[in-house]
Amino acid sequence: MEGQGAYNANSALQASGAALALPLLVEAARAIRLDAEDGPIVVADYGSSEGRNSIVAIKGVLPELRARSARPILVTHIDVSVNDFSTLFELVAHDRGAMPAPTASLPAPSAAHSIGPLCLRTMFISAGAPTRRSG
Repeated sequence: MEGQGAYNANSALQASGAALALPLLVEAARAIRLDAEDGPIVVADYGSSEGRNSIVAIKGVLPELRARSARPILVTHIDVSVNDFSTLFELVAHDRGAMPAPTASLPAPSAAHSIGPLCLRTMFISAGAPTRRSG
C-alpha cells in the first residue's frame, strides 16, 4: 500500500459506489436488534483503509444507534497489517464530525454515552472482532 493519504486522495470512485449502499446501512442500523446488555454496541468497519469512505458510513450509522440506546458504542476499524493506519488514526482523531453533535434527544457524550474508536490489523480470513455464541 502506498500510504501517506494516497487512498483517501484517490478513492472518489469507491466513495460514489459506497454512497449507493449508505441508505441500506442506515436502515440496518435502525432495524438491528439490540440486546438489553450493558456492554458496548460494536460497529465493525472491515476494510477501513485510510478512513475517508468509512467515516461517511460511520456518520450515517452512529446517530441511528445512539437514538436507540444510551450504551457506549465501540467503532472498530479493521484492515490488513500493511494498511496506512497513521492516516486512519489522524482522521479518526481529528474528524469530530464522525461523532454526532449533541442535541436534546442526543446528549453530549458522557461515560454512558461514549463513542470510542478502536483500530485492528488482521487478515480478512480471520475474525477481526470477537464473537459470542449463545447457548
